[in-house]
Amino acid sequence: MRKPPEKPSDISQQDWDAVDVPEATAEDFARARPFKEIFPEQYKAWKRMGRPPVESPKVHISFRLASDVVDDIRATGKGYNVRVEKVLRDALKRGELNSRRNLGSAAVILERISEMRAQLQQQLDELEITERVLRRFGRAKTAERPARTASTAGAERSARSAKEAEQ
Repeated sequence: MRKPPEKPSDISQQDWDAVDVPEATAEDFARARPFKEIFPEQYKAWKRMGRPPVESPKVHISFRLASDVVDDIRATGKGYNVRVEKVLRDALKRGELNSRRNLGSAAVILERISEMRAQLQQQLDELEITERVLRRFGRAKTAERPARTASTAGAERSARSAKEAEQ
């Protein structure tokens, strides 16, 4: 059994003692009927309370995003749900999220990837040829040579001109 509730200070002891609410018994629970059956009109009114129904209610969906993306979105402050919804609406209007429209752009992207792959292969072939030539003539790889600076370039020119003057 629970301890009896304390009397609030704004109620007199006489009123407090006059109210006697007996503890509900198993018999009382057996006779009990749902609120909806006893007071149907009040139940209908009660169901209408709260936020009025909207024409197109929002739908809860779930998908995974990278944690850094979620953190950055939440860091923008209160109301980020509305801002994310606006970004998605704008992207839909522009057709960026329409998979059927993106099929055409996917073909363009694949073609561009193929072109870039061909360019990279050509550059790789040129590098391999350059490396073979350098190995054949005994030169060090370009990446291993010390970088020329303006002062070393000037010193090399002076040394060349001094050699030419001696000859």
